[in-house]
Amino acid sequence: MDVSPSDEVEQGHDVAAARVAELRRLVGEMAGVLSRPDYGMGEVLTDREYIIRRHREIYSSATRVLRIFSAPPYSRKIEADEPLNLADAARLVTMDYRVITDTSALGLPGALKLVLRDSAAKGCQNRLVAGVPFKMIISDDRSAMIGLPGDPRSLVVTNPLMIGFFGDLFEAVWDMSTPIVNQQEVDDLGAAVGEEGRHLLALLAAGYTDAVIGLMLGLSERTVQRRVQLLMKQMGADTRFQAGVNAAKRGWF
Repeated sequence: MDVSPSDEVEQGHDVAAARVAELRRLVGEMAGVLSRPDYGMGEVLTDREYIIRRHREIYSSATRVLRIFSAPPYSRKIEADEPLNLADAARLVTMDYRVITDTSALGLPGALKLVLRDSAAKGCQNRLVAGVPFKMIISDDRSAMIGLPGDPRSLVVTNPLMIGFFGDLFEAVWDMSTPIVNQQEVDDLGAAVGEEGRHLLALLAAGYTDAVIGLMLGLSERTVQRRVQLLMKQMGADTRFQAGVNAAKRGWF
């Protein structure tokens, strides 16, 4: 049986989503073992303010490599116009600094603007994936913090074996994620799509259904479907998700 390019893309997304879901499940199961005192592999953090402080310490301690899984909800409101920390940017631009952001973040006002600014000012390589396994930061292969899936607690890991495991996991997700291009690469297609079209594409990239998008935009589900088909044609995309990701790569939202 012949398989169309559209079907191949959809199958690829399904396989990637299944792999991410399995990784999320495994880490959830591992959390209890890693945090056992007699194993000496991890420390479970429960206090929100302490979690934020430890995250900042791990982030600031990196000198060579910084790898991050980023996903909502975030500990503070995103401020698209917040001042750039020049000292921080000077430190990060010399490092291997990579971030994989969950596509659900694209629906947050100002989120993509900050991602693109980090790419330009901090030398950060950014990619998108639909559903990161969990929140994570790895600093110089010395320490890592994991946000436990579906759990307000976090896990700090310093065991070299486990740091290596989470590093390999990051690389696996990196290979199946989509790069985000610089703002300078936005082309004339943005003008044709328009502001409303860009908003709709952001909702597509975040994974919302036609029915939910219709409620959010005050449109009928059938109208949303027609507009999605038109946007897919304009974007040269085979799937809804691909159209949203292509828009994100152009920095449209």
